[in-house]
Amino acid sequence: MGTDFRPLSYEELDAQVRHLREENRRLGSDLSRQAAVFDSALVTTDRDGRITGWNSGAEHVMRWGADEMRGRDASRFFTPEDRTEGRVAYEMETALREGRASDERWHLRKGGERFWASGEMMPLRDGAGTHLGFVKIMRDRTEEHLAGLALREAERKRQALLALSDGFAGRDDAAGLTDIACSILEETLGVQLVGYGLVDAEAETITVERDWTTGGARSLAGTLNFRDFGSYIDDLKRGDVVVVDDACDDPRTRAFADALEERSARAFVNAPVFERGEFVALLYVSTGRPRTWAEEELQFVREVAARTRAATARRQAEVQLRASEERFGAILRTVDTAFAIVQVQFDDDDDPVDYRFVEARRTAPASSWRRTSRRDEGRDRPAARSAACAPASVRRRPLREGRRG
Repeated sequence: MGTDFRPLSYEELDAQVRHLREENRRLGSDLSRQAAVFDSALVTTDRDGRITGWNSGAEHVMRWGADEMRGRDASRFFTPEDRTEGRVAYEMETALREGRASDERWHLRKGGERFWASGEMMPLRDGAGTHLGFVKIMRDRTEEHLAGLALREAERKRQALLALSDGFAGRDDAAGLTDIACSILEETLGVQLVGYGLVDAEAETITVERDWTTGGARSLAGTLNFRDFGSYIDDLKRGDVVVVDDACDDPRTRAFADALEERSARAFVNAPVFERGEFVALLYVSTGRPRTWAEEELQFVREVAARTRAATARRQAEVQLRASEERFGAILRTVDTAFAIVQVQFDDDDDPVDYRFVEARRTAPASSWRRTSRRDEGRDRPAARSAACAPASVRRRPLREGRRG
């Protein structure tokens, strides 16, 4: 996160969304102008799904030559998970039953690279209507698909941050603010454990009042020592966001993988929060299974962490201010004669030279209040300092009688 992470403003988020929308429009226009024969992969198979035809578009899109693919099973360019689910057989059955089978999914190029294909499979028949096999037409729509995903992700992130702000506006307690942040992170990222805690960087501990769990995850509420779960506290102290895709493989956590897995933290993200250069808080999200965290997800965690800390600090300051005002009011209500707030001015030698009233409760007659000034002594007076004093009716020592301790 760095020492001073700045959350994106809503104006910046809107600008990102507008940019992604424009990219989507541009990609759609560019792709529609490409030559169909070069852009479209056309593959024919026999009735059992063995490849009989492979056009130049298929060579361009999937990078296998026709000689490499004739006689091979069509499942070769389907993903392993689709092979396991019998996707080729499903498309052939659907094409025979309904005349066509639509296809919008990931496929494989030569070498194992994935691309997003948009197409369909149809039965191939001769002039007499005899079923000869199938024809599959596909177009590479990877750029369009990724741009659409990025747009939807940006929209989802913006809506989540708006929900976060709306939720914060309705709560006055720090625990309630944390609950809102955790619930939004859980819903947006689909994780099992989300929490926010205050950090003692010197002791290397985190104190969590409560956190958000799903799927049987174990709460981390309480005070925990970072070193009990790995060496990544060193990264957090430097201001780095700690990203662990698999605790069993990461060198910082490998020796502590069992302890982390017990707490549904096989994969996790720790986002440190800094104030005036000090590591003061941490927001964490985790899952009980290995997971590769996308950069957009990490950015979202950083944003929520920074906004949560700002909101909780603001609420704490408001509570402290109200308590201070209540104490001051109680003092004023119990004073029988008078009470005043004055500003005392000191010279370069730190001697008091003058003062003035800032506020007074005049339960005693105004005539009983005196003002003593040393303006004739010719000394420069630095900025005033606040202090409480007794009523002027109480005898005081002269201002020059002693130095301030």
